[in-house]
Order: sequence, then C-alpha cells, then structure tokens
Amino acid sequence: MHSAYNFVPQADKAKLLTKAEADRLSQDIPFEDGLCGEIELTLTNDTPLLVGTGLNSQQQALPYQSADGKSAIPGSSLRGAIRSVLEIVTRSRLDTFVDDSRPAIRDLAGPLRELYSGKMAYVDKKRFKELPIYHSSVKAGWLRFAKCDNEQQEKWNLYPCFVARVEQSKIRDAFPNFLIPTGNNEKLSAKKKYERLGAAPKEVFSKVVKRGIVYSANLRAYLAQGIVTELNTHAKEGNEPGHLIFTAQLGTRKHREFFFYGTSDSPISLAERAVHDLIEIYSHAPSPQFSPEWDYYKKWAFSTPGIPVFYLQEKADEPVADLGLVQMFKLRAKHRLHSAIKQRHLPEPDEKSSDHDELALSEIDSAQAMFGDAACTIKSRLSFGELRCENTIGKVQPVNAILSSPKTSFFPNYMAQPNSVNGYLRPGAKYETLLNDSVPELSGWKRYPVRDVAQVVVAAINPQQAANQQIQTQLNPLAADNRFKGFIRFHNLREKELGALIWALSWGGNENLRHTLGGGKPFGYGSCKIEIIGIKASRNDDSSPQQKYHQFSTTELLKRFSEAESVWLSEIPVKTLLKMADPTYKNANSSWLKPISSEPRDFQKAKNEKRSLSEY
Repeated sequence: MHSAYNFVPQADKAKLLTKAEADRLSQDIPFEDGLCGEIELTLTNDTPLLVGTGLNSQQQALPYQSADGKSAIPGSSLRGAIRSVLEIVTRSRLDTFVDDSRPAIRDLAGPLRELYSGKMAYVDKKRFKELPIYHSSVKAGWLRFAKCDNEQQEKWNLYPCFVARVEQSKIRDAFPNFLIPTGNNEKLSAKKKYERLGAAPKEVFSKVVKRGIVYSANLRAYLAQGIVTELNTHAKEGNEPGHLIFTAQLGTRKHREFFFYGTSDSPISLAERAVHDLIEIYSHAPSPQFSPEWDYYKKWAFSTPGIPVFYLQEKADEPVADLGLVQMFKLRAKHRLHSAIKQRHLPEPDEKSSDHDELALSEIDSAQAMFGDAACTIKSRLSFGELRCENTIGKVQPVNAILSSPKTSFFPNYMAQPNSVNGYLRPGAKYETLLNDSVPELSGWKRYPVRDVAQVVVAAINPQQAANQQIQTQLNPLAADNRFKGFIRFHNLREKELGALIWALSWGGNENLRHTLGGGKPFGYGSCKIEIIGIKASRNDDSSPQQKYHQFSTTELLKRFSEAESVWLSEIPVKTLLKMADPTYKNANSSWLKPISSEPRDFQKAKNEKRSLSEY
C-alpha cells in the first residue's frame, strides 16, 4: 500500500536512566563531567520549505518570519525534528510520544464487519420466511448532567428507555415542515432536522408494536424492532408519550427515524471515561469543546429529558462504557494505544531492582532527560534558537492542497501486521486491531521519509474538491536552497548526551542524509541538510579561568557515542530510520510515497482488499 508516511519499528525495550541518574537531573546542580556551551549550525532546504504559524483567515499557510520580517525557522520546529530522531537512536520510550487514546472504529462493509456487527447485533435462532432475523444489541437512553437522588454533586447520568422506529412519512404527515432529502446525494444533518421542529427532541404520542419485524434490503434479512404504527401531536388513548430522535443521512435511502419512550426514573451506572470517550469521538478539533456536533447536543444535558444516546451494555450489572449519538455508532477499541507499547518499552517487573540499588531503573529516558518533560518536572537542558535566513531565495508558486491528518484508527498502517507479505494480508489472515481480544503491537515511530527535489508532488485536487473552498489550503512554501544559520545552547550535558545530540543533528556524520521540517511533508516539502560549523563548551570541573570555552571535535564526540551504542545502531529500527533520511533510497519516490487519497472510500477500499503497509 502506498503511503506518504511509514514507521520505524519499535525497540524491544526502552533504555532508561537509573534512579540515581534520574535523581541527579538538574539545571542547577552540575554533573562533575557536565558541559555547557553552544553548537553553531547551518540548515539548507533541498526541497520547498513551509515552516509556518498556522492558517490565516484566507486558509493560507505562510512561511514563518522573524520580528524584522525576514524568513526564519523557529527553534521549536528544529527542536521537534531533532528530538524525534534522538528518541529513536537513544531507545527512548514510545509511550511518551503517543497519546493514550482508544481509537473508535465503525466497519459496516469491511474486514471488521463480522467483529463489529457481532457486538452491535445478534441473530435469532429462528428464521422468518427462510431468512435470518437480527436483534440489535444497542440500547437507547438519555444522558443528563444533574444531581441524582441524595448526591451532593452533579454528574453524568444515563436513563435507559425503549426505542422504536418510525417512518419519515408518518413524521411528515404530523409535521408538514419536516425535512426529507429529495436527491440521492443530498446531505441532511440531524441538526437541520431538529431545527425544523423546534431545535430539540419533539414530544409526540405514538402507538407502538414493541416486537415488530421489518425487512432490510441491505442485509437481505429481517430486523426485530419496535415499530410506530400511529403518530400524533397530542395525547390519545392507547398512545405512548415520547420523543422523536433524528440522525444524519445522505440521500433518500434512509426512511426511518427513532422514537424514544418509556424512560426509566432510575439511572444506570456509567464507566469513568464513558462520556469523555463519547465527546472525543465527536470532536473534530484538538479540544472537545470545539466540536460543532457536540456543541449542538450538549446544551440539552442540563434539562429533561437530556441528550438522546445509544449504548452497549453486555451485562446488566456492568457500567456502560460505550456510547454514541447514532445507533450504529463508532465502537471504542478494546485496548488503549499504550497497551500496544508498554509491554515492550518499560522494564519488566523482575528487571527492576530495589529502590536502594544504584542500578534500579527509573521510568525516565534519554530524550526526557535532555529535552525536559513537564509531566515529570524535568527541565530542559537544551535551548534551540531561531535560525535566520542568510540568502532569501523567495517563494515558489502557491498551490492549493487538501490536507488531512492520518488517524490511528486506520489499523492496516498503525498496527503491525505480522501476517502480511508484499503489502497484503496472507490468504485467510485477519487484521491485528485494538478491537481484538489479543493486544496488537503499534507499528512504531511514524515518520515522513525524505525525497529528492524531483519527487516533490502536491496531490491534485479533483473537480468535486475544487468546488469546496473550505477544505482547501493554499501552501506558500519557500523555494529550495535557502540557507539558515543559528545556535543550539546546552547546559550541564554529559559527553555521551552531547554525542547523541551531534549524532541526531548530523546523522552520525553522514552528509547524504536529510531531516524533514515543517508542513507539506506528505508532498516532499521540508527536506533539509544540517551542517555543524563548530562546538564550543566549558567543562563543569574546569578549574582554569584563562580559557572559558574549549573547541570540541565533532568526530570524537560521534566516535564515543557510536562505540557506546554500536550494537543498537546496527539494529533494524536505526537502519530503517537511516533509510527514511536518504533521498536516494529506492523507495524515496512519489509513486511509493504517494499519500492515500483523502476520500473515505479509498481507505475503505484498501481495507476491503486486505492491504497493509510494507516495511520501508
């Protein structure tokens, strides 16, 4: 499978500092063999470079400029690029780099259809007209944020209810202004449907057949479900009071909505992260409060009946962990991402010595020790200054592109697939996913391999995408061959740490390898060469006041680090990392590194064809 990114495989175990070493980390208390000084360097971009400050109001990505208006690279961009290399070459922990989330998956027609459907429905032992009968395992309820019984604090509560299906034609008869799509490609959100009937779940009165059965042409089977046979806007004898619940749809194929009724007065137990996970699924931005879909529903949480939700509960006495805003909602993975990492990257319990042993391992790695970690209250001992352009070449012609972020839920790539060969699963093999009972392995450190300048290709926009300006971004990169100059200042680094930093900057002294910086990496932007001009430093134990700084040999520092890590530097992960930094490597071309289309159907097609990401 072609992809603009690939993965450096995980190390079997992380290399961690001892507790004694971790306890001595400080900016203020010097190591006896510590060094303080600076590295002077230049950076030249081989391909267009777009290190920006985000998008402006015109959806333009413009290059970063210093306070005087000249082209520059912020130190934070270089810092991130170098840290990502150093994490690998020092065998640092992957779990500090990966967010510990539970990806959500909905697969109605792909390789996980059987697994997904098996959780969402079950088949009746009986058949009807020689066809199977499906029963939904998904239940309905109202999510409300309020005090419950004698509790002092407000919290999220889930009140179960019954659910039935109601034909859209019946709703239209009762409410002539109810919206129904008129074309096969017309999209209609739940919000638009609700707004036509008062911007909230509409109370109605219905006659319900609680155990009905309807034919599904999609499944070529029958569905056992409650069915609304009569719908009224006012109370009527024999009718159940309840609320109309809507979900989004595309085209005219869907013709039923939901009717929630018979709500219980007693809430059922919710798992600790159930609502957090629900919000995260429906968030389309880094922070849940910016989700347009959630923003519309959350205002209902503070009044009766609440937010209409669907949920799964395998056992009556178990807290509900899986919630959704639609009946066939995205199912949270059984395992969190860190579960695919921790077993390999943290020391096993029997490897940990007692706290009094000088060799007892901490949970701090070299990258955290050098670059700092706020969560562990470790200050950084490195400062990356701004790199200023010395010979501005100018910009290349602006180009419009569709930018999309790869998602960890795309398991053919993000999970290691040991049962694949040449980019496809072996016949009869199944995907390794976080939905499975067994814990899979994360593919490793994600990186965008560098390319030669001739292989820089921005994916073309199709006519349908071109008509939608909102999904387009105008890229305005700097042209190739701009030369930047700057400094990295270090404080209280030991020689082996400085050697690791020099290795990460210079690729172990290999002048043919390149780093990648900034945006547009899926298209080949940001391939850069770093050259170290000089290193000067003072030793913490230097008692000679005559010469504050000493010049240090890059070659000697690299030699010491390479000798100390000779075995690891010859292992597959580091070899893969070096391949990804080589613009002359056989796979560093636009056909191999072509991004998967941003169209959802192309991702689905890849899964249906049992493709997987080949090793780089």
